[in-house]
Amino acid sequence: YVSWRVPDFSTVSLQARRDRYRSLDLNDGVRSWFHLQRPLRPNPAIDDGRTNSVVVRLERLAQRSTATRAGLYHWIEMERAGGTMGGDFRYLRLLGDVRGVVRLSPATSLSLRGVLGTCTDGTLPRQKRFGLGGVDGLRAHTLNAFQGSQLASAQAEYTLGLWALRGTGCEAGLHTIAVLDVGTAWDGAGNQWDVSRQHFATDGGFGLATSEDDVRLYVARDLSAPDSKLIWSLRLQRPF
Repeated sequence: YVSWRVPDFSTVSLQARRDRYRSLDLNDGVRSWFHLQRPLRPNPAIDDGRTNSVVVRLERLAQRSTATRAGLYHWIEMERAGGTMGGDFRYLRLLGDVRGVVRLSPATSLSLRGVLGTCTDGTLPRQKRFGLGGVDGLRAHTLNAFQGSQLASAQAEYTLGLWALRGTGCEAGLHTIAVLDVGTAWDGAGNQWDVSRQHFATDGGFGLATSEDDVRLYVARDLSAPDSKLIWSLRLQRPF
């Protein structure tokens, strides 16, 4: 693993990896605290085998603080597996993630995120395929409701501070949030990036958060389906 800094405050890293994957059976002895009789969902399906790969990552850290709640963060990652390196899988996987927080006023901010992923060569094993859905993506869909070798998504959060209480050694308050998630994952024929032919799912909702983002409560629904249900989710940190 090698990492170095470049003048624009970015970090470039190069990593050679050897990974071995094997399927695991579900542990039936684990139960939920709140839904004792509900069976656990199966472990995600994977392709057993060995991967030899090289990962190159370009990353720019956010210049963000609690006081400003503003900054920009982005990273781009390329992973090449197989070929002359051997292994059971061969592919070229690209993933980019851009996030920004804009301070609109002392009490409001706008958080934005865009993610693009693609496989341009070879075939991704199931554990490397892109997934979208759940608390980190489309908040009114189930975990990894959309999967494929291509990915495109965008998210936005508008945050309004309702009140704040500050004192020595503590800060408390409450924020209300309006959220919008758009995106999908799909399999392009011949690894083609045919994003213009895809139907994007759209989720919208609202949330409440503590001033330090230690706890966030969201409620969202699928805006593409008029009869969709409200989905509640709880997070212990910012999603992006």
